[in-house]
Amino acid sequence: MPMSDSSSEKREDELTRSAKEFAESLVKLVGVTGKTLLKGIEETFPELSKSAQEILSDLDKSLTDLFRSLDKATVSEQRELLSAYKKMLLVQLNKIEERLKRLDEQTDR
Repeated sequence: MPMSDSSSEKREDELTRSAKEFAESLVKLVGVTGKTLLKGIEETFPELSKSAQEILSDLDKSLTDLFRSLDKATVSEQRELLSAYKKMLLVQLNKIEERLKRLDEQTDR
């Protein structure tokens, strides 16, 4: 049985609200994680602190811009944007994991 227009609109509104809630949670998580990361960098590698701050600031701005654009997008566009962003993050995560693996291999020698 096909969904009525009202039911379809309600579902789309729920998805939009869920995407916004996800965006807000992700921005908060990045902020908290970034602060923790910066503190560790400042204590361990003070010379890298400024670069790390700039990187995290750029990341925060990128996330904010991404989620602002989600507010204006349809549900299908939101899915596409979030899927693309997820793929990009997975590539970055894989690079970090590869680097950690190389460092572990160097430590084992």
